Amino acid sequence: MGELRTWAGQPSYRSLAGRVGPLLRPAQVVSPSTLVDAFKPGRRRLDIDLVVAIVRALGLDEAAVDRWRSACIAAHADARTGGPVGVFRQLPADLATFTGRTRELARLMAAVVEDRPRTVVVSAIEGMAGVGKTRLAVHVAHELVRAGRYADVQLYVDLRGFAEEQSPADPGAVLDGFLRQLGVAAQRVPDGLDQRAAMFRDRMAGKNALILLDNATDDRQVRDLIPASPTCLVLITSRRTLAALEGASFHPLDVFDPSDALDLLARIAGADRVAAEPAAADRIVEACGYLPLAVSLAASRLRSRPAWRLADFAERIGDAGVVSASIGRRSVRAVFDLSMAELPEPLRRVFLAVGMFPGGDFTAQAAAALAGVGVGAAREMLEQLQDEHLLQQNTPGRYAFHDLLRTYARELAAEESGGHPDLDALTRLFDHYRYTAAVAMDLIEPATRERRPRVTPPDTEAQEFAGRADALGWLQAERPNLLAVAARAESCGLAAHVSQLSHITWRFLHDHGHHRDALELHTLAVTVTRASGDRRGLTNALRFCGLAYERLGLGREALAVFEQARTLCEDPGDRAAILEGLGNVNVLMCRYARAVRYFDEALAVWQSLGRMLGVGNTLGNLGIASFHLGRYGTAHDYLLRALAVHQDHGYPNPQVQALTWLGIVGERTGDHAGAAEHLDRALELAQAHGLPASESDALEVRGRVRLAQGDDDRALADLLRSLEIRGQHLNQPNMCNSLLALGDLYRRQRDHGRASEHLRKALATAREVDTPAGECAALIGLGEVLAALGDTSSALDHHRRALGLARKVGDPYWLARAREGLGVALCTEGHRARGASQLRIAHDCYVRIGVPDAERVEAHLGVPVPLAARTPDQVP
Repeated sequence: MGELRTWAGQPSYRSLAGRVGPLLRPAQVVSPSTLVDAFKPGRRRLDIDLVVAIVRALGLDEAAVDRWRSACIAAHADARTGGPVGVFRQLPADLATFTGRTRELARLMAAVVEDRPRTVVVSAIEGMAGVGKTRLAVHVAHELVRAGRYADVQLYVDLRGFAEEQSPADPGAVLDGFLRQLGVAAQRVPDGLDQRAAMFRDRMAGKNALILLDNATDDRQVRDLIPASPTCLVLITSRRTLAALEGASFHPLDVFDPSDALDLLARIAGADRVAAEPAAADRIVEACGYLPLAVSLAASRLRSRPAWRLADFAERIGDAGVVSASIGRRSVRAVFDLSMAELPEPLRRVFLAVGMFPGGDFTAQAAAALAGVGVGAAREMLEQLQDEHLLQQNTPGRYAFHDLLRTYARELAAEESGGHPDLDALTRLFDHYRYTAAVAMDLIEPATRERRPRVTPPDTEAQEFAGRADALGWLQAERPNLLAVAARAESCGLAAHVSQLSHITWRFLHDHGHHRDALELHTLAVTVTRASGDRRGLTNALRFCGLAYERLGLGREALAVFEQARTLCEDPGDRAAILEGLGNVNVLMCRYARAVRYFDEALAVWQSLGRMLGVGNTLGNLGIASFHLGRYGTAHDYLLRALAVHQDHGYPNPQVQALTWLGIVGERTGDHAGAAEHLDRALELAQAHGLPASESDALEVRGRVRLAQGDDDRALADLLRSLEIRGQHLNQPNMCNSLLALGDLYRRQRDHGRASEHLRKALATAREVDTPAGECAALIGLGEVLAALGDTSSALDHHRRALGLARKVGDPYWLARAREGLGVALCTEGHRARGASQLRIAHDCYVRIGVPDAERVEAHLGVPVPLAARTPDQVP
C-alpha cells in the first residue's frame, strides 16, 4: 500500500483520511492515526473494508479494487495458517514526483545489465547535500525490482555519514542488523567486524540481492558491508568521493539542468501555473540554484498557496537576498526562510521543536513531548509539515528530516534562543522516553517490576500499549533513539535520566541480544553516576556492563567490572545480583567450581531478603553448574527446589527452564521416562504462556529423549520444530544443540551425508558463539561419522581435537566422551592397547559420574568391566 500511496502522489494521511471516510459503508470520520496504522508493515489484522476504501481513495479503478479485496482475503488466510515466508524489502518509498536524471539513470541501469557479472556490482552516487542522491538511488532500486531483478533481498541502511548530532553508523552494528534480518539468531552473530563481514558474505552468496548504503562517510565505512557474490548489487550514496573503493563505478551528481528543475516545479506546483508564467518560473528555479531539495520546497510552498502568482513568489525570494546564480548554502537558506515565513506560528514552533530531536526518525508522541502539545495536535502538524516537504516519512508513523533541513532547524532555533538549548523541551522529551520505556518493560517483564526505578508519568500525553507485543515493538523501533536520548541527556547534565534509562532497559537489551548497544548505554551511565557521586547508580551501571561483557564473550572485562561493582555495593539485593553475575561469567569460562561458590553466596543473600525470584534463579544456576561438574544428583535436587519456588510464586518462564533442565538431567542419567514427563510439562507451560524460546528448548531436549527411546519419527518432528522456532525468533539461543541432535539422529540411521551436514553446521555455530562444549560435541559426532565412513585418520584427528577442548571445558562427561571416541578410533586403526587404555579411562569416568554410557564402552571392549559403587550424588 505504501507504493500505491507513492504512485498516487504521496498524499498526506490527513488529506487521505478526508477522502476515505465517505467511501466507507456507512460513511464515517477516519482519523489520520487510523491510516498510519493501516499502512504499517507487519500488522496483525487487516480491516478489509478500510483497505478497499483506501485503494479507492488513491484512484484505482473497480477491477483493481477487486484485486486488492481478494489479496486481503488471501492475507487473512495466510495469517491463520502461518503465512508465507517473507523476503526482506526495506527500500524507502519511491517518489511519484521523481524527475529528470535521464543520463544518470541510464548509466546506473547500464552498470547492471550484464547477465552474468564476475563479481558484485557496486555503484557509488556522489554529490552535494540536497542534490537528490538518495532519491536517485531509491528510484533506481525500485526500477530494478519492478523489472524482476534482485527479488530475493533488498536491504537499506542510513549510515548517518553527515548527521550533525549522531556519529556515523558503525559497520559492525550495521552488519549485526543485516545478519539478524537475514535470519541469524542474535547469539550467533559473531563479535568481531571481520567475522561479521565474513558471515554476511556467506549469507548473501547466491542471493539476488540489492543493498542500498545511504549517506556513507567514506570508503572505509562501506568496505565490510559489500558482499562478494556477483548476484548482488550495492548502491552507495555519499557527499564525499569514494574513489578509493576498488571495482566500483562512480556516478557524480550535479544540480538539475534548468529544464529538469522546471519539470519538478511543474509536477509539484502545477503544470498550468508554470506554463502561464514561464519567466517567473525560470527566476524561481534559478534562485534555488537548481538544487532539487530547494526546488521541491519552493514548489511545495506554491502548491499550498494556489492564489499566489509565480512572479510574486520570485520577488519574495529576491527580497530574501538570494544570489541568483548561487548553488550553495545561501540559496537554500533563502528558500528555507521563505518556507518558514509562511508557516502559521504553531506549525513553526513544532518545526523548531522537532529539530532538537537527538535521534533519527521520530513519532508523534516524541514530537508532542518536545513541542508541549497533545499527540493528536502534534500528528496533525507533522502531517502538515510533510505536506510542505519540510519532513518526510520513510516508515509509516515515523517522521524524519533531510540533513539540510535538520541543520537549518537547529541553526534557526539557536539564533532565536541566543545559542541556549530549550532545556524544558528536552527534559519533556527525556521524561517521555524514560516513562514510556518503564511502561513497556512492565508489560514485558512484570516479575521484575519492583527492581526497576519507579518514574512518575510525564506532563505530556503518555504512550499507551495494546499489550506485550506492542510494547516490545516500541522498544525495538526506538532502540537507536534511546541511546541518542541518553547521550543528549548526559550532555545536558541530567545524570538521573541516563542512569534510570540504563536501569530500566537493561533486561530488554540483554534478553534480545543488543549487547553492544547495552555496553554503550551502561558505559554512559557509569560515566554520569561516577561524576555525580551516585554510588548505587554506579554500582548498577557497572553490573549491567558486566552482563553485556559476559554476553559478548569478554569474560575478563566482565569480571573486572563486576568486582568494581562488588567493592562499591551497599545494597544486599544488588550484591546478590552481582554475585550471580560473577557466577555466570565463571560458568562461561568453564570455572564451574568457582561459579558454585558465587552462587552459594548469592543464594544466602536472596534467602535473607526473601526475594524468591532471586532464590529460584540462583537455585537453577546451581543446578546447571552442578550438572557441568558431573554431579547429577545434586543438580536434580537444586532444580527441583528451583521449580518449587517458581511454582509457589507464579513465575512461568523459570518454571519451564527448571523443567527442561530436569529433562536434561534425566536424559544424561538414563531416566528417559522421568525426563519425558518433565519435558511434556515444560512444553505445556511454554505454549500456554507464549514462550517460544523456552518451547524450542524443551522440544529439542524431548527430541533427544525420544531418540534415546528409539522413537525416531517423533524425535525428528520435535527436533525440526525446535529448529523452526529458533529460526523464526532472532533473539533465541543458538541452534547448535538442535543441529547436534539432528546430526546424531541421522548418524544412528546411517544417513552419513545428512549427519555430516548438520554436525558441520553445529560446529560452525559453536565457533561463532564461542561455546567450547558444543564445539567438542560436534567434533566427536563428526569423528564418529568419519569412522563409520572408513576415514579413521580424519576420525582420529577430530577426536584428538575434541579431547583438547574437553580438557578446557572441565565437564567430566565430555572428557569421557572424547576419550571414548579416541579409544574406538585407535582400536579401529589397529592400536588396540592404546585404544583400550582410553576406553577404560572413559569407562571409569562414566561409572564415577553415574551415567549409563559405561555399558556402551563395555561393548567396545568386548568384555564386561566391573562397575564401581555409585555414590548417592551420582543418581537422582
